[in-house]
Amino acid sequence: MDQSQGTRSAHIKQRRLDGAKGLPSLNVLLTSYGWHNVHTHGDPSLATALLALGAPGVRVLTPADPTRTAAVLDEALDSVDRVNLIITGKHNRTLHPEDSLDEERSRGLAVWSHLSDHDEPDLTIVTAGDIPAAVAAEAVGRIRDRHRCRVRVVNLLDLTVLGAPSTWPRGLKGCEVEHYLGSHASVLFLTLGHPAAVWGLLAGRLRRPVDVIGWQEPAGPMPQRDLSRTMGMDVPGVERAADLLLASREVVR
Repeated sequence: MDQSQGTRSAHIKQRRLDGAKGLPSLNVLLTSYGWHNVHTHGDPSLATALLALGAPGVRVLTPADPTRTAAVLDEALDSVDRVNLIITGKHNRTLHPEDSLDEERSRGLAVWSHLSDHDEPDLTIVTAGDIPAAVAAEAVGRIRDRHRCRVRVVNLLDLTVLGAPSTWPRGLKGCEVEHYLGSHASVLFLTLGHPAAVWGLLAGRLRRPVDVIGWQEPAGPMPQRDLSRTMGMDVPGVERAADLLLASREVVR
């Protein structure tokens, strides 16, 4: 953990002390998350470190586009007693429909109906961040056509909803897991951060085929397109992961 991460961890511990209530939130805007400026401008370790603390006041916010970034910044700046880590890139990204934005803000996630089948899904793709959302939007039609299956896309605005509600205030309850992810669908998570952070939040609570595509430390500097291909965060990579999950689902059934 670098010095800045240690400082933020100490800040969270101070906020746990009796009487430390009603304080303005600490807001961190992370725009260099490793996917563009590899080996020069950081990586996703800050999010992983904050989530590992299990502090209820932590929010890891992963807006999918500039509109959602503006919305979470507005909320974060008005909040108290929280540590808000907002992860968003400096590069132009795909703009997405805003019809689900109110639910994303209030509950931390929402089904993107414009990319989803209305019936119970066979595969649910969960996106956390701008690059994952853009890749999923491009891949979902190809997966649906390839497998003749029902696909749902869920966008996460707050990564902590994946955690247990006993620790995380916004954690999904059992009935909500089925509402958002489906009752039996395989689930593919696309995240800007470390896959281990998602696995840690899930803690084995999803009893179904699950996979996570996210950050892995590359062997050396490379363009973002090559980096995404290496990590599976591109359309062919998402298709391959979907192939395996859907095949696993058939075996389980």
